[in-house]
Amino acid sequence: MFNSKGRVLVVEDDEAIRLGLQIRLQSHGMLVFTATNGREALSMVSSVLPDVILMDIRMPLMDGLTALRELKLNHETQSIPVIMLSASPGDQNLALDSGAARFIRKPFVNAELLETIDLCLQQDYPVTDDCSNIPCITELRTDSAETLVVSHSELNPVKSMKILLIEDDIAFADVVDVKLKACGHEVVVAHNWLSVMRKLKSFQPDLVLADIETPTGNGLTAFEFLNSDESVRAIPKAFVTGRTDDETRRRCEMMGAKHISKSNRVMEDITDLVNAHCGGSNLNQVAPV
Repeated sequence: MFNSKGRVLVVEDDEAIRLGLQIRLQSHGMLVFTATNGREALSMVSSVLPDVILMDIRMPLMDGLTALRELKLNHETQSIPVIMLSASPGDQNLALDSGAARFIRKPFVNAELLETIDLCLQQDYPVTDDCSNIPCITELRTDSAETLVVSHSELNPVKSMKILLIEDDIAFADVVDVKLKACGHEVVVAHNWLSVMRKLKSFQPDLVLADIETPTGNGLTAFEFLNSDESVRAIPKAFVTGRTDDETRRRCEMMGAKHISKSNRVMEDITDLVNAHCGGSNLNQVAPV
């Protein structure tokens, strides 16, 4: 059973992965803190006092292995279990030799991640019950260093929407999926275009959010073909993409689809779009700390 008293420090420079991990762990009762690089993690670990640290290896300013070695050299932090994350299997021995408690290869499965954290918490590392001196648990660090707190009680749309999300980036899809479901919407995720037609036959969405560049095809080309079906053509669409060139925007406009750039405000733009279609108040309400 997952330990609901554990505090986790997530150290990850990729905003989508960091937010996805935070939302997923908080949904399992964890108290989650975030840092964007090893240097930031070292500066906050003594005040956060995490029960376990989840840390990426390749990050700017200070990489995860360097931060791990610093943690193990410090008497106050050397007993904190550190789980290292990396897409490279060759990093496993480096991480374990540097003192990591566990190594998880990206992309990871949520069940594997939760089980690994729970195993670390069940070792001889104590879990502290007193959280009175801990700073705000739900802080989200954006690239602008602005600190925001999401109030889930405020994320209540006027009506629920059925949303089809087509995205091959599993971490980003997880962030969007969790956020929209937390707002009360029904979300079906397709990670490739091969499954889109099948899902459209069994699921009639009110809105489609689609990536453009995927390993199984170009989203614009796919929907130009799918739009030959009148029922598909009538569904509102938005392309969520890193492509910002004029030609891409022109093709989106010709299709009657909205273009959303994968910038550091992508989630705000997505929730604003959902707002416009469901007629609710701002689903991305936040309160500055």
